[in-house]
Amino acid sequence: MSVEGQTFTNLDVEGFLGAVHKLITEEAFVKGTNRGNPVFEFKQPEDLKTLIDFEIKANPSTHAAILEELTKIIKYSVKTGHPYFFNLLFSGLDPYSQAGSWVTDAVNSNMHTYETSPVFILMENYMFKKLTSIVGFDDGGGLFCPGGSASNQLALHIARFNRFPEIKKVGLYGLPRLRCYISEDGHYSLKKAGNYLGIGEENVVTILTDNSGRVLPGDLQQKVVADIEQGYIPLFVMATCGSTVLGSFDSLPELQDICRRYNMWLHCDACYGGSVLLSKQHRHLLYGIEGHREDLPSR
Repeated sequence: MSVEGQTFTNLDVEGFLGAVHKLITEEAFVKGTNRGNPVFEFKQPEDLKTLIDFEIKANPSTHAAILEELTKIIKYSVKTGHPYFFNLLFSGLDPYSQAGSWVTDAVNSNMHTYETSPVFILMENYMFKKLTSIVGFDDGGGLFCPGGSASNQLALHIARFNRFPEIKKVGLYGLPRLRCYISEDGHYSLKKAGNYLGIGEENVVTILTDNSGRVLPGDLQQKVVADIEQGYIPLFVMATCGSTVLGSFDSLPELQDICRRYNMWLHCDACYGGSVLLSKQHRHLLYGIEGHREDLPSR
């Protein structure tokens, strides 16, 4: 929806944006975080289609019509900043983060090069250094991924390239049969990654866990040995630090010993549990995350 011929210097546009800001503040921020209001007003899909105008029209809309639709969009959306909204993936609303989001949306930088986004390139580099220093890397770098699934897929891709750099030029042809290992309570995204990367879901082997959901190093050891005897190449182990069901943390030092013994890449999926690095009390749960043995390809 747009209004024809309007620019940011137009007083009508300025008034419209002010009205949008007021609407967001009152309806999404103030009312949306009030304990006395519902988390959201649920409507069945067919009912919601009649309440919100989803049609893309041939002619421009009006400010009043846009504001009306924005009001309904906020009204029928889940208020994730509400005190009673509980979600294991996201919740809460911070005013300063919101301000940062507005600024980044307004600037709308594409971070291709320093010339196109000087401030955010420097900011990103700083954040990489800061975050990797918290992990324990002396000179770390990184990549901001859109989620845990993409991160795990990227980790497997890097591990395979590290072991078989020729894949960049010749592809999968001529590679040996590879095996990956993950806790039975680990995230399903590793099987998806095995599919995407041509390793195959059946070559992602699940490892048994104890009653607390921690992976059993002994079972990993047995399955790695059995795979080697059958001609497989053990490539990759994904530890889970903060499992989705029990919140369990695998023992990284024990897994590091096995990975070093069989030249496997150890990746730690700390999508849920990584924040314990900020806690003096619980940081020990991620002991070994920094890859303290130089001969271990652990990341």
